[in-house]
Amino acid sequence: MVRFFILLLCLPLNLLGQVNESFSDNNFTTAPEWSGQVDKFIVNSNQELQLNDTEAGTSYLSTACNVVEEASWSFRIRMDFNPSSSNLARIYLISDNSLLSEAYNAIYVELGSTDDNICLYNIKNGSKTKIIEGAADRLDIASVDAMIKVTHLGNEWTLESDLGTGWQTEGIATSEFNSPSASFGVYCQYTKTRATKFYFDDIQVSGQPYKDKTPPAVTDFQLINGSTMQLFFSEALDASTISTNDFLLKSSERQPSSFSYDATNRTITLVFDPVIDNADEEQLVVSNICDMDGNSLATVELTYSYQRPQLTHAQLLNTRTLQLSFSKPIPSENLLNSTLLADDVPLSIARVETDDDLNFTVTITNSLNEGQTYRLNMSNVIDAIGDLVPSSVTTVMFYHGKRFDIVFNEWMADPTPSMGLPEVEYIELFNTSAYDISLNNWVLMINDKEVALPDSSIAAGKFICLLASSDFDSWPETIPGVFIKSLPALTNAGCDLVLLNAHNQVIDAFRYNPSNIEGEGFKKEGGWSAERLNPLNLSGEANNYQWSMDLNGGTPGASNSVYQQNTDEQAPSITHLALHEQQMLQVTFSECMQLSGQVPIDISPMPEIAEQTYDTVFLNQLHIRFTHPLAINQVYQLNGIDISDLADHPLALEQPISFGVADSLEPGDVLINEVLFNPQPEGADFVEIYNRSDKIIDLADVFYAVMKETQIEKLYQASGQHQLLLPQSYAAFTTDAENIKQNYQCKNKANIFETSQLPSYPDDEGHVVIANKYGNVLDEFNYNESMHFDLLKDKEGVSLERLSWQRPTNEAGNWYSAASTAGFATPGYLNSQQTDTLIVTETIVSVQPEVFTPNGDGIDDRLYIHFNIDEPGATATIRIYNSNGTEVRYLVNNQTLADNGYFIWDGLSENNNILQPGIYIIYFQCIYPTGQIIEEKVTCIISAQSNF
Repeated sequence: MVRFFILLLCLPLNLLGQVNESFSDNNFTTAPEWSGQVDKFIVNSNQELQLNDTEAGTSYLSTACNVVEEASWSFRIRMDFNPSSSNLARIYLISDNSLLSEAYNAIYVELGSTDDNICLYNIKNGSKTKIIEGAADRLDIASVDAMIKVTHLGNEWTLESDLGTGWQTEGIATSEFNSPSASFGVYCQYTKTRATKFYFDDIQVSGQPYKDKTPPAVTDFQLINGSTMQLFFSEALDASTISTNDFLLKSSERQPSSFSYDATNRTITLVFDPVIDNADEEQLVVSNICDMDGNSLATVELTYSYQRPQLTHAQLLNTRTLQLSFSKPIPSENLLNSTLLADDVPLSIARVETDDDLNFTVTITNSLNEGQTYRLNMSNVIDAIGDLVPSSVTTVMFYHGKRFDIVFNEWMADPTPSMGLPEVEYIELFNTSAYDISLNNWVLMINDKEVALPDSSIAAGKFICLLASSDFDSWPETIPGVFIKSLPALTNAGCDLVLLNAHNQVIDAFRYNPSNIEGEGFKKEGGWSAERLNPLNLSGEANNYQWSMDLNGGTPGASNSVYQQNTDEQAPSITHLALHEQQMLQVTFSECMQLSGQVPIDISPMPEIAEQTYDTVFLNQLHIRFTHPLAINQVYQLNGIDISDLADHPLALEQPISFGVADSLEPGDVLINEVLFNPQPEGADFVEIYNRSDKIIDLADVFYAVMKETQIEKLYQASGQHQLLLPQSYAAFTTDAENIKQNYQCKNKANIFETSQLPSYPDDEGHVVIANKYGNVLDEFNYNESMHFDLLKDKEGVSLERLSWQRPTNEAGNWYSAASTAGFATPGYLNSQQTDTLIVTETIVSVQPEVFTPNGDGIDDRLYIHFNIDEPGATATIRIYNSNGTEVRYLVNNQTLADNGYFIWDGLSENNNILQPGIYIIYFQCIYPTGQIIEEKVTCIISAQSNF
């Protein structure tokens, strides 16, 4: 009974593997069952399977059969015609599809085609190959009746035929076939006249089902995460052959902790506990695994790289916001479920924001303390592929940076020619605070251009340099640098530097002017950096900066070569006062001030103040807006402001400062009062004007003109700012104010103004013209080098001063060399040679002083010969004699006189020689229109004098 049961179990497989069909049962629907186009076939009276169609076409029948290995196929076929490429038969020995024409893998015999032969074909993965080609013309007969036999042993195929004359071998071939079979079948291709002339009989198939000979292969390998790997295989595996010993990590010599096999998807999942190590290139070695037919996998090495996810950056942006960055993507919800501790105190995460799943802004409900360093511990973070981020411990601290925590400590505006440093511009920042400060989202402004700083930080008491990204390769790695795309250029002539933190608050600001930097003047021509003497001196004054003393031209990333204590001991002063639109008074201070709230202000007469505002960038300007516009030409005095600088020094005013609303400017309001047209080498020209009117003048309305003949050709604005020139006040303009201040005894430096450009004033002679904005000439002066005191040995650096405002500008004798005792020029204040005193005497002629010393020292240098006559239209002649009666100077020859006035004698002879000290006689002859002649003689004394 047991043997019978086993036989029953094996019977279906055996039946599926064998075909024995002679159609003796007169049908093809049972034992075995044929399927396909059953309406196109019949079993005829001769018990043969016959094609029975009425039209041209193709037809087939197939029956289940799995025979492939150690197989034999034989059958009889008759075709009552001469076969051709239009009328042929195919017998499918093996087919993976019961629909024969769609077989993807198959073996079939073909009878017919253009060569009239019998051939064996292999279809592999849809591609047809002829493996045996029978003898040509074998079937070139009127009617075919043949027995066909095919055997398959190993990879060898034999095709035989018997057309009634005995068995003949058509061919033997070696061809590998690695596919199971589903069907055996017949296929006919025919024309209409041959649609009933195909016959099949005596079909016998024996052999074994397909046995796989190909070892399994890994088709895909995926590293799921640090604990899971997945392998995909080409075919089903024998699960009994799989163990953890079949897998090995080559470098670390680790094997998986466990595995699972999914037969449906032909996948093995490996689990590693603990997770695998970080590796740039590691191999998983796989071996010994077998498929269902016992074929063993060839040893394979699968390469992978793995880095465990890490917390790469943690920063407090404010007391309740963290910025976190990871090396691998993290789902936001996973971060919400993580554990976060600050100094072992749990932090509750309220919100997580991200754009890329790598960088996160995390809002916490707890508020941390600014300036306190916390030990941050983060754990239970799962990344996007299921990896656990290792618990991370780092320190965080929030300090957003306040005014002067970071200062501009050094900058290189003009790196050419190099003294040793790379020829690149840089700005060095210094952290004066006790905290490490992040520069993320900070802004650098250079003039009107701004650029955001990249995410970087500067440690307490340390330096960093800001540079253009294009200079990365030129900058030494040893000097800390932050490289910025599109960094604005530093202007060689000067620029405004402003640093803003992430909250748009000014941290430091400085107005760089190379002319104001102390040190050797040649260094401003390039190759030398400007360095801060003391980073803790917050005055903002230029005297806290100096050209580098380092032989390389600068000290980027290190302490400045010019460093010294240089504490702010100077009381602040007011450097400029300007009134705008009759209502806004702008006060500019010499240094940074404590500008906040409303400060007490003393002005007389006191206008009503509407508001006070400040320059919050440079901290050196106070704006006072009055409730009502001030009256034109009303002079106000600023007596004091209760305000201190950042070193707590109160503002000190030596004297009140006057201001007011300017009036219109008309000819005669201002005069040319002093001109330096032949400066010292490396010096600068200046022109001084004097407001002789009772008006308040806006210097922005004054222009220096270039004239061609009688027409103004070009105008140069004296001042680009609205600066006031009060009545009876002076203003000197030059292109280099600092040079003038350094080379002359400037008693009122506030009256010296720097202008961008002056006309050219030649050293020998020239024309000085001032005009208003409408091009109306206000005053003009034709100067000549000969106007200087003849005894001057060197006229370079000596100005010509106007003697009298009452006398015409171009009147002979109204200009004289500035006195040596005054330093040869008096820019911005009273001329050393000024005289506007008119002495009216009872006599026709008098002299003053009676004793004079013509030595150019500004003290009694000239003799004034005053006259007072009775009739208009008189003419005068003046001759001067020494005590011996010898004429030494013919001073005036028949010159028309006013009612009163004076002539000047410089104490020189007719040949401009120095006269000996002694008594001299002034002979004055006056002739009236009536013919009356008056003669007077007065004496004077030339006192002893030093050589000039």
